[in-house]
Amino acid sequence: MPGRQWVIDCLATGGYKTLDHGVEAWLCLAASTLLASALAAFLLVLVAKAERNENLVRARTIELARANDSLRREVQERVVQETRLDEAKSAAEAANCAKSAFIANMSHEIRTPMTGILGFAEERLDPTR
Repeated sequence: MPGRQWVIDCLATGGYKTLDHGVEAWLCLAASTLLASALAAFLLVLVAKAERNENLVRARTIELARANDSLRREVQERVVQETRLDEAKSAAEAANCAKSAFIANMSHEIRTPMTGILGFAEERLDPTR
């Protein structure tokens, strides 16, 4: 268990100390020491892997937060540009309407006197009248 400290206390009783244990006790001690060492190494590898994964997740989270901020700024800029484009389009449409009205008025104002001048010119040039 990562982050926990384990302590194992073993006490021999008086009767145990008087027994002749021979080689089996030493083999059992060696095997349990090897097993404990292997378990400790395995736990260290797991802890190191978990820590490495946490560091990768932390780094990736920071990277994604930066990318998110960048995208948020880009969206805000595009909204501002879209607003400006809408305003420019409205201004261009208003200018186009004003131009059309001006041309219509000027066409009427020029056509009316020209019709009169052409009519007087035809009367003056027509010998049958």
